[in-house]
Amino acid sequence: MASDDRAKILDAMEEELQRSFKTLSIEHFEKPYFLSYQLKSEEDYYIWGRNGAVYAIYSGDPLHTSNTIYAEVRVGSHKFDNTTHGGIKFDTKDTDSYNHTTAPLSNNLYALKRQLWQLTDAKYKESLSQLLNKKGRMLKEKIDKDDSDNFSQEQKVEFFAHDPELTVDTDYIESIIRDVSAEFNKYDDIINSWVMFRALKTLKFFVNTEGSRIITAKTNYDISMHGLVLSDDGMSLDLSRESYFEKYSHIPAIEKLKQNAVILIEDLMHLKEAEPMEPYSGPAILKGEAAAVFFHEAIGHRLEGERQISDEEGQTFSGKLGEKILPDYITVRDNPKAEKFEENYLMGSYTHDDQGVPAQDVVLVKDGVLTNYLMSRTPIDKFEKSNGHGRHKDHQFPIARMGNLFVSSKKELTEDQLRDKLLLEVEKQKKEYGIIIKEVEGGETNTSNYSFQAFSGTPKIVYKVDLKTGKEKMVRGVKFVGTPLTSINKILATSDNYQVFNGFCGAESGSVPVSGVAPSILVEELELQKNQDKRKTPPILPPPKP
Repeated sequence: MASDDRAKILDAMEEELQRSFKTLSIEHFEKPYFLSYQLKSEEDYYIWGRNGAVYAIYSGDPLHTSNTIYAEVRVGSHKFDNTTHGGIKFDTKDTDSYNHTTAPLSNNLYALKRQLWQLTDAKYKESLSQLLNKKGRMLKEKIDKDDSDNFSQEQKVEFFAHDPELTVDTDYIESIIRDVSAEFNKYDDIINSWVMFRALKTLKFFVNTEGSRIITAKTNYDISMHGLVLSDDGMSLDLSRESYFEKYSHIPAIEKLKQNAVILIEDLMHLKEAEPMEPYSGPAILKGEAAAVFFHEAIGHRLEGERQISDEEGQTFSGKLGEKILPDYITVRDNPKAEKFEENYLMGSYTHDDQGVPAQDVVLVKDGVLTNYLMSRTPIDKFEKSNGHGRHKDHQFPIARMGNLFVSSKKELTEDQLRDKLLLEVEKQKKEYGIIIKEVEGGETNTSNYSFQAFSGTPKIVYKVDLKTGKEKMVRGVKFVGTPLTSINKILATSDNYQVFNGFCGAESGSVPVSGVAPSILVEELELQKNQDKRKTPPILPPPKP
């Protein structure tokens, strides 16, 4: 998009913003004290296939584009406004404003302003209703609340990113899909497989009544491959591998991608022959990628600002500032400004959050001691300002979310030393074997106060390490579970080998890209439970020969 077009879009958004802010009112009701608009424009392209053939191309001419808008309309004051306490449960799909969150694909400024007008009108009426409901609730319910404001006051920001080109060589990408997916044809045991390429460019336009004018831009390229086999007892076993890149030029050559597919296939074949794992509780090593998911689920979500004050949350670390919550050699920070770790692209990087606040490097835990929280523009006790972590996907109300979560250690062992320490702990606990989790699919956590505080992860590559022989044997069919306070205090040691986990995190404000960087960790006790899975029968006939 040309710079002149971008400037015209931003100017049009600001013109409608100022018109609404100056004149929007209903007799006997408060006027808005704050308005902001965000327009998100996405150019999206993906192509996928299996067994040496292209099955689908998702694009347009030009590339498929979708535009969405978000408006924040606040009534009351910074001290007390329409937002719910903690700001976690807010927008729902049955609100009228949800019907006005799309924007025109063309640079038709009148159409854009008209859509913003309708969205603002709906949001204003909803905000007034929310404020009345909030006041009414306070008449009949005692709400524990600190003296913090409902909304922070932040500095005006001006930032205009360059508009990167989304590069897609269709012919070359199709050849990647055909050649790489054909590798799976060599193995009759593979029931299903696919390879996918996706390119995504996101432009965000932001204005608010504090004078901020922001344009951010980001491109992502993703190549993923997936395979599925059935074990002899009928368990579905699948593995996926994703590679993310900031630039098209970073995509590996076809031969390298074919090698990656072969590694995935070999792991699948080993997984097919692996024995099912019984429930287990004992010492375990989580390799860096798995450890990153562990910290994301057990620690990261519980340090999001709104969760310290929401009356629907368990508030695991609320009021724990200055207290030791991790071993004294571990530090945890979240730095969305970091674009890479070593040579690895970090999906969770961004320059400004979705409330127009510059991203900040925040030390959350320093040498085991809790020092800070992830903050949006919802203040909490002792933290009156945002640190640039207010994020959402589209129409959801922004709340504090992780970006790039970094875990570092001052006590680093080599991987061999960490494995030796695992076996010593196995012997100490009089177990027959320990566990090494090398790869995970993802995780989930529950932070609410109406259920138990717990988190879980789904390992894909798991090994038992025999105490007597030291040999490793692959096992399958388990997930790890735990409670946060118990689990994080079971960490015994860390390695010097750091790995990156890239993916998407779903929470109340939608699915956002995140990254985690962590060393391998040894935990004194990890609980594994059987993963529920329906048994399936294999195909009656073998697949046709390629």
